[in-house]
Amino acid sequence: MSSPAVSKPSVVSKGTASSKPIARLATGLELEKWDLLVARFPNKRTFHSSAWCRSVASLVSARPVFLVFETGGEIVGALPGYILRLGPLNVFGSPLEGSQTESMGPVFDPRRTSGPAIMAAAIDLLESEFNIHHIEIAGRDFDAGEMEALGFHSYPQFTYRAVLFPQDADKGFAKLNPKVRNRVRKCQRAGITVSVHTDMTAADEFVAECFDQTKEVFTRRGNAVPFSHKRMFACYEALAKTGDLLALNVKTDAGRSIATGLFSADGSELVLWMWTHRYDARLQSPTEFLTWTAMEHAAARGCSVFDMTGGGEAKRKFGGEPDQQTLRWIRSRYFWMPAARELARRAYRWQQRTRGQMRRALANRNVERVEQGAAD
Repeated sequence: MSSPAVSKPSVVSKGTASSKPIARLATGLELEKWDLLVARFPNKRTFHSSAWCRSVASLVSARPVFLVFETGGEIVGALPGYILRLGPLNVFGSPLEGSQTESMGPVFDPRRTSGPAIMAAAIDLLESEFNIHHIEIAGRDFDAGEMEALGFHSYPQFTYRAVLFPQDADKGFAKLNPKVRNRVRKCQRAGITVSVHTDMTAADEFVAECFDQTKEVFTRRGNAVPFSHKRMFACYEALAKTGDLLALNVKTDAGRSIATGLFSADGSELVLWMWTHRYDARLQSPTEFLTWTAMEHAAARGCSVFDMTGGGEAKRKFGGEPDQQTLRWIRSRYFWMPAARELARRAYRWQQRTRGQMRRALANRNVERVEQGAAD
């Protein structure tokens, strides 16, 4: 079971008293002040920021859409998302799957409205204004019964989440697995260091190194990288613009980079976007040192939760607990669309796996040629 302090979603009960919110497009002034608008709501994440939404939209050829919800003339919620044209069909995603965005969904005042009430209003606007055929929302703020009554079905997005301890580094360090603590100390004794970047000054160098390490890891595992160098740079840039960037580079005492990590730390939660390392440096435990440093810096910023975005048993050693409270909700106007979507998803994963295995085979052949040449 997940710890309630880590994974309990901020779901509003069916008995919440409020009038039905009215949905509309954000005005020009609201778009200019979008980040301030969403910051007033307790379930706001980095991914709701204007910079993040626009960076994703520019790379997936989607239209960013920003909705506002009012009750009694007061703004009680907001919903950023993307509209993607697939042949004759219009798809709305908050976020789109495959956009390297764990969850978005609506932000709202839980005293005045609820996630399902927001979505009921959003459906009316999206279908009448944009002729949307398919809607996908990923978040933790929905009552299952009410969403199903709106025609949605869901599946969980598995992750690990850990508790952080703001301003109490000793307590946070004590919560790590003993082996992790020993490996962190080992790195420190060996003269390994971690540089932390929070702005654009090191963007080109960092992203080039991080992406190269990422390709090495994916190739070794027989998978293709599901995003481009350009996408990683856009992620770095968007987080830098919002002030949420934590980019970490682990280097040996000789100055060689052996691990990198890209995180968001928005003052409430630390979110992992990518961590990676050089295979030949794995015995030096750079990932443990990198991750603890990110946790330490995030806690100092006031973060109390670490979302590790995905599976992997190794995440338990950092205090991560299994969590399936984030759900992807899907609603289609045509009964066959969910099946077609699932088929497309499986086909994409198959081609990613095939491309990755081909690259791994090619890399292995190149290694064999080098070794044979050295023997000759």
